[in-house]
Amino acid sequence: MPDFSSHPIPLSFSDGMSVIAKIVWLFGHYDLRVYISNNGYIDVGRGSFGAVLSVSNAIRDYSGCIGNIGQFCDFSASSELLPAGEHRNENNVNVTFASIKAFQTVTAKHGITNLNPFSKGPILVGNAVVVSANAVITSGVHIGDGALIAANAFVRKDVEPFSIYGGLPAKKLKDRLPLDRQAALGQVRWWDFDMVYLGNNLANLQALSVDTNAQHIYRKPTPRIVLKLLNIDKPNQLVQIMGFVDGDKLFNISDAPPKVQQYLAQLGGQAPYQWLANVWE
Repeated sequence: MPDFSSHPIPLSFSDGMSVIAKIVWLFGHYDLRVYISNNGYIDVGRGSFGAVLSVSNAIRDYSGCIGNIGQFCDFSASSELLPAGEHRNENNVNVTFASIKAFQTVTAKHGITNLNPFSKGPILVGNAVVVSANAVITSGVHIGDGALIAANAFVRKDVEPFSIYGGLPAKKLKDRLPLDRQAALGQVRWWDFDMVYLGNNLANLQALSVDTNAQHIYRKPTPRIVLKLLNIDKPNQLVQIMGFVDGDKLFNISDAPPKVQQYLAQLGGQAPYQWLANVWE
């Protein structure tokens, strides 16, 4: 088993690898903010980059936070997050006239909003959540830590932690784990482990994740790297490194320590590449 330390680990992938694959290799274990439209972004925790690729393409004009995804979540490539597009079904007329561009110009000119689709708010997903194939999650939904969304589920309401939801619409099928193990997992919070500590203990993680007596090593808060996907429809799309977020403030990459700048430069560089568990140390 490799020793996951603070020392660089060489990566041997080809220069022809897609930008998305490079992001997963180099930045998949960092907290990220990823813009997938001009003003719409999704915050993803360590190990949850797959959520970015599940966001619906129908958000080109979306502004603000699309969702906040916790750490180490597994999203199926065919799952989908729908952060917007709720129809106003309480109105007599609930269609949006989306195919008539002239009507959109008129509604914008006169400030007509009761025909526009709306969002119930960002999608909030906890840590260590699994979203299975063809599952759909709509705006404003909160999903608790450790939950499992079954294949083909359509989730419109909040999901309890450590539970299994499925169906159309989705409902709770059962608890995923006994209550005592749920409590232990919630106390230990393995998803908050330090990256080196987590990597070096993967072989023992099942037992360690519920060991409430062990002296675990937890991560320290780090800034969130900000990326912008310039063309999410193409696998070899361009990516812009916009900077990093520390607290509520956005900084330029030039404000980052040299070690961070050098690591980020690998995204547009050529081999050899090096992996670091925590470039902010």
